[in-house]
Order: sequence, then structure tokens, then C-alpha cells
Amino acid sequence: SPHHPKAIDPIQSASNVVLIDNYDSFTWNVYQYLELEGASVTVIRNDQITLEQLIAKKPTQLVVSPGPGHPATDSGISRDAIRHFAGKIPVLGVCMGQQCIFEVFGGTVSSAGEILHGKTSPLVHDGRGVYAGLPQLLPVTRYHSLAGTRGTLPPSLEVTSWISKADGSPGVIMGVRHKEYTVEGVQFHPESILSVSGRGMFHNFLVMQGGTWAENEQLQAKNTTTEAIAAAASAKTNILQQIFSRQRIAVEAQKKVPSLRPEDLQAAYDLGAAPPALSFADRLRQSPFPVSLMAEIKRASPSKGVFAMDIRALGMEPLVEVQNAAEMERAVGQLGAKVIGVNNRNLESFEVDLKTTSRLRSMVPADTILCALSGINTRADVEANERDGVNAVLVGESIMRAADPALFIRQLCSGSGAPAPSSSSPAAAHSLLVKICGTRSPEAALEAARSGADMVGIIFAPGRKRTVSHESALAISRALHGFADSDPSSSTATAAKTATATVTATDFFSLARKTLARRKRPLLVGVFLDQPLEEVLEKQRLYDLDVVQLHGREPIEWARCIPVPVMHKFQPGEPGLGVRGYYTAPLLDSGAGSGQQLDTTAVQVELDRDPRLEFMLAGGLDPDNVSEALGAFDRDSRARII
Repeated sequence: SPHHPKAIDPIQSASNVVLIDNYDSFTWNVYQYLELEGASVTVIRNDQITLEQLIAKKPTQLVVSPGPGHPATDSGISRDAIRHFAGKIPVLGVCMGQQCIFEVFGGTVSSAGEILHGKTSPLVHDGRGVYAGLPQLLPVTRYHSLAGTRGTLPPSLEVTSWISKADGSPGVIMGVRHKEYTVEGVQFHPESILSVSGRGMFHNFLVMQGGTWAENEQLQAKNTTTEAIAAAASAKTNILQQIFSRQRIAVEAQKKVPSLRPEDLQAAYDLGAAPPALSFADRLRQSPFPVSLMAEIKRASPSKGVFAMDIRALGMEPLVEVQNAAEMERAVGQLGAKVIGVNNRNLESFEVDLKTTSRLRSMVPADTILCALSGINTRADVEANERDGVNAVLVGESIMRAADPALFIRQLCSGSGAPAPSSSSPAAAHSLLVKICGTRSPEAALEAARSGADMVGIIFAPGRKRTVSHESALAISRALHGFADSDPSSSTATAAKTATATVTATDFFSLARKTLARRKRPLLVGVFLDQPLEEVLEKQRLYDLDVVQLHGREPIEWARCIPVPVMHKFQPGEPGLGVRGYYTAPLLDSGAGSGQQLDTTAVQVELDRDPRLEFMLAGGLDPDNVSEALGAFDRDSRARII
């Protein structure tokens, strides 16, 4: 975060903090803040450790993360861990973590009476414990529809923070503290970037020691940090000024981050350098499966009301969430939404009813995409939605819980572990394209054509031993353009001609094989090395080049100025190798005519980094070593060589 970019020195008393992960997307934000405040943290998912194993780890502090669902059914080992460690070490619960504390000591967690999803509220607190030294009315981020109820507050707990009602009286409980044990909970998210002083709260927790407040007080008496906190808490300051000062510092810090400064963002937009917006609706229609899959969409809070009504002006189509017929009527009739999501989870009772989406299906026009947003856990759930005419599903928690997310997604979408059928995936077996480079005579070019080459390259880079003259280039061009296969079916592009059109989403580089394949004759490729763009354009026109190969450090943007397909040479690890939308395909080579073969290990690193990368392989290849060079790659990697 640009708000808090620096870590403090390690805290010795927080050298073995255990963070229980309740499968929440905020868990790693909690982890980051704890680490930034000097803790050494181990993250353990709530169903992947026993209580005995957790005890054996001898944690210095225990933190229980936020999480979806209800603490009684979805918190795994969290509640048992709180029961054991309460009175022994400091314990902190965040969101669901606080709800676990509330229930462990005898309280009841139920509907909070309001549904909040990313809303900030001003916090009132008692200035002690995790709030020591912090001002009042801190903006804190809330994501919850459940909370501990005041009527069932356990006698052993006290309320430490809350959100005031309109009349100023205490409202929903935002924090609790055990009266004897060093156990605290917060219902909000101090780790959110929108929360003010979140790091301060975590720091206050991490300096706590011992299992009881009495023990903590004795230990803290030896530490000068306590004096500093007490002095800060007793200082007479203007609260509004403090909040404004903190916010001003945060905003100024944000403005100094390169590429995030307002002038940088405006300049990128004015220059047309901002990345193009993908069509959300079209992308959902391009799934290789009957039902598209979405994972972890960050949604805005219903409590914030209507907002961003002009979002389509940016070329973006929103997903409009509804839960009942009245909301569906507004989404279809008033907003004209093209993508509508139905939340199958009742945010009052937290119960899931998968029929909620199907009951509203008849209200949705045929050209509008309908999405089911909750309760999708199995292949059977997906099939039921498909039968009901649902176009897409949102799955979050189940993917996070899966031991192998990729396998789980394949099974969810197709019912098997087989990879998704996609035209953007390289074929397991295919005919490699062959490019003969450095041709210097029309006779050699015709021999390459008769031998089945897909491309014939001529070198225009000045000063090279294989550079062709103007006369030779014209002769080679005339010879190749006058050549025609006696058997058109032998063309490597024949399959491409008869291929049926597909609406499945494809990777940009997946089109390279079809674009560069031989059609009745080889394609004529002109090879250039750091020559002016004007020269490249002139020679492309003069010699009727089918393809241009840029073999130096030419800007990748040139590809959009050249009227034929472009291949761009890269070495493994070179910036720009995987950039889509410019050159037709990258050509991996060890150098400019060096004759040296590539380091296959370095190439494999690039393939692992970019699972969709397809490329031309070059550099020191000849009839005697090409099979050996290809054999250095595994089957999947060879399939990505064009």
C-alpha cells in the first residue's frame, strides 16, 4: 500500500504469531499488516491443522482471520483454538474472528440488521487495548451482514467499539474485549486500505504479552512503549484535525507514486496509452463451456445506494446484482443491464437457495447474460444452472478451499479433469512451420518453395554476409510470387481454410500459426536490423514482402505501422516478449546471426512464466541439429513452438 510502505523493526514478543485463515480474500492483507508491524507470522487454514498440532507450534499470539459464512459452521478450528489459548496468550479476532470470540464465551451471532459490503463508517471506541492512542471517529471498512447481538453479550466480555446510530446512541457492536483475558475482537477490517489507523491497531495488539490483562500490565510496565501510548492517549487534540491530517498525508503519498499520480493517469488517457477495456459481456459469451465461470469479483456495497451510473461512458459494462423480482425489474427495465447477477444467498438469514436464479430467469431478455452469484460448489450445481438457462456462475470460496484449484475448475466446468477445449491452447501435435532464412538467389528460394518451406527470408540488414542486393531481392520476390504449389492440399494452411469459426476466447498469439502458414507458396519475409521505419515500409512495398521480421531493438509499436504481419526477435528474459496486440509472434533467437543455439532452460523459464506464449524458435538450427533442439523440450512446450 502506498499509505504505509515501510516496515518497522521486528518485535521480539511477536516472533511466532499464528494467523488462522478462514478462507477469506482479506487474510493476506491481515498478514501483510502484521508483518509490517514487526511480527513473524505463519498462516494456517482452518481445516488443515488439529488443535494438538497448533498447540505444539507454541504461538506467541493468535489471530483469527475474517471469513465467509457463519462462525458456528464455517470457522473450522478457530473456536477451539480461541477456547484453548484464551488466558494463555493474546488473541485477536477480525470480523468472523470476533464473531467466533463472541460465540465461544456464550453470545449469539445473528443478522446485524444491515448489509454492508465495502462501506466505511466512523468508529467510536474506548481508547484502550487495540485502540490505545488512536483518535475517535476513525473511518473503518465493514464487510458483514452478521454481528454479535447486544442482548446476548456474554458477562465475560465488554463492548469496546461501535457505530453510533443517528441519535448518537451506540449501534452495531464493532469490538469486544474479554474482561480478564487478553482477548479482543473487531468486527470491521483494520487491514483494509480504506480503514484509518489499521496498522496502529495491529501494533497495539502485537505488543501485548501474557494471557491476562493483569499479566500484560506487569510486563508492559517494564517497557517504555507503554508510556508513549499513554501519553498519546491523554493528549488533548482536535479529533477532526487529526483525521483530516492523516487523510491528507495518505492522499499526498498516493499522488507521489509513479504512474498513479493524477497527471500520469490523465496523460495516459489523453495519449491513448490506457489499456483498452475488454467487453465483459462478450467475454462471458466466449467460454469453451456452456456456462462461464467467474472467480472473486469485488462488488460494491448495496448500502452505498445507486452510484457510478455513467460507468458505460468508459466502455465498461457493469454486473448488476439483484436478489428479488422487484430488483430484477429495475435492472432490466430502468438500467437496461446486459449482465445481471442473482445472489442466491439471503443476506438477512445467510441461507442459500439455488432456485432463486431460476425463478427470476423468465424476466431476463434473451440477449442479457444471467449469472448465479452464490452457492455454487459442485458440478451438479453448474449443471442445474445450465438447465435453468443460466449463462455464468460466480465461484469464490470453493476455489479457495480446493487443494488443486485448476483441477477443481476443470471438474466444475466440464465434469472431468481434462483441460478446457480452447482454440487458444496449442495443439498437442501439429506440423511445425519452417522458415528458411538468409536466401540470396531466386534459385535457392524456389528450391525452398519446392521443398515445402512456409517462409523464405531475405536479409536487408546492412553489412551482413547474407545481405541481399536490390537486384537479388527483386528477383527472389518475382520468383516466389510466381510460384504456385502443384498440389494445393499440401499447404500447411489447408486446415485453417476449412476450420469453422469459433466464438471461444483466444489468446492473441494463437493466431500466429494460421497467419504465418504457407498458402500455395511460401511467404516472403524481409529481415531488418535497427533500420529506420521509413526504410522498412519502403522495402516492404518495393519487394512486396508478405511478412516483416524486426531483428533488433525496434519499438514494438512499429508493428502497428507496418501493413503486413510482423515477427519480432527477442532473447529469453528480454522485456516485451509476451506483449500482445502488436507483433504476430515473437521469434526467440540467441542473437543477430550469431549461429548459436538458445539455452533451452532460459526458454523454459519464459514458457513457465507465460502459459499462453507461442513463439518461433531460431538460432543455430540446421538439418543435423533441429530434431535434437526440439527434443530438449517436453511435449507441452514443443506444442507451443510455431
